[in-house]
Amino acid sequence: MSRLVGTRYPDLSGRFTLRNLITLLSQGVQKPVGSSRKGGRSVPTCRDEVSRFIGTFYTPEFNYLAFARSPKTYGVLPTGRLINRLPDESGLKDKFVIGGEMRKAKIDRRTRETRIKLELNLDGQGNYDVNTPIPFLNHMLELVARFSCIDLKIRASGDVRVDDHHTTEDLGITLGQAIKKALGKKERICRYGFSLVPMDEALSEICLDISNRPYLAFNVKFKKETKKSKEFNFELIEDFFRAVCINAGITLHVNLRYGRNNHHIFESIFKGLGVALREAVRINPKLKGIPSTKGRL
Repeated sequence: MSRLVGTRYPDLSGRFTLRNLITLLSQGVQKPVGSSRKGGRSVPTCRDEVSRFIGTFYTPEFNYLAFARSPKTYGVLPTGRLINRLPDESGLKDKFVIGGEMRKAKIDRRTRETRIKLELNLDGQGNYDVNTPIPFLNHMLELVARFSCIDLKIRASGDVRVDDHHTTEDLGITLGQAIKKALGKKERICRYGFSLVPMDEALSEICLDISNRPYLAFNVKFKKETKKSKEFNFELIEDFFRAVCINAGITLHVNLRYGRNNHHIFESIFKGLGVALREAVRINPKLKGIPSTKGRL
């Protein structure tokens, strides 16, 4: 087992096995699990001291880094790898955190037609709390959150007495802005995402590239329905995706392989978007800097 090597600290120093450190965290840090090699002092029995040791800090939303922010000051694992998986019983989320900061965004968009508040956490668990005046779109956005493992909270109101167009498009604008803001410098992201998702008889293919070059290819043929009151106009889905792409800086290709039922078609598309987005925003510890040979996106 590799050892996590620390330099001198006000309250501890020496070498501790990575196994002991993980055991300490998973057991809620109730008792010592070993001792240092200098002075026979016990491993600290509180998270704060362990946090100082590895050069980061803990809250229920944060994961530990297996390499410290400053190797010269705090020491690193010999392999230089992240601890990205701790025991399930530890209560710690299986996340990557860059620089000790979560990738979150809050957007408050207000116009004469709509008012939207959106909170997003790319390093979430797929939790959602979506409330808009368009029930079908609520359902679709919940699917994106669940399958992308992105935490999403939305409160929206709009002039749906006219039609659903303004609210649908503005939701796409706001979601795109939040994704772009949360991504920050886009360092170490996988960048590309792909999915092929079935929903009963429907099968949809989603390909996306977080390229900062907005483009939408929307190849979806669905049954034109006579719109009744309170029914969603499926033609607005393309406008929603276009708004997301423009404001997030995403290249997105949506291809329906086949499908009969409109609800099944768009459910497979939104689930597929979630799956592809989860892969694209994921942090790859093998990468360094921006995922582009140009050095920027």
